[in-house]
Amino acid sequence: MPADSPDDLTPPRALLRKVRDGLRRSGAKTQVDVRLSRPCDVPWEAMTRVAEGVRRCDRCDANVYDFVGLSRREIVARIRAHGGTTCAQVAARSDGRLVFGECAAGPLDERVRGGLTLG
Repeated sequence: MPADSPDDLTPPRALLRKVRDGLRRSGAKTQVDVRLSRPCDVPWEAMTRVAEGVRRCDRCDANVYDFVGLSRREIVARIRAHGGTTCAQVAARSDGRLVFGECAAGPLDERVRGGLTLG
């Protein structure tokens, strides 16, 4: 049987795993960073409710989305859908690191708002 026959092809998941593992070993960055690039001091409660999880900031005339409790993947997808930057409320630790998913439910986390970008 020739080497490139369909029976010899690696399943897509296994191939992706090999590529990801190779990138990690080489030191290449495989995870997208989410950064709070423009902190905002307008309280969430002071913003006008537009829809569930969306408020309107009168100071900067922009929608602000509630990303608290979303996974990193969900947040990255939403930021990309907004052209690479969006204003949002997220959970953060006292050292400024953003917290994603179920980890955001902890009592020590605080909610911060501002412009989020991908890095």
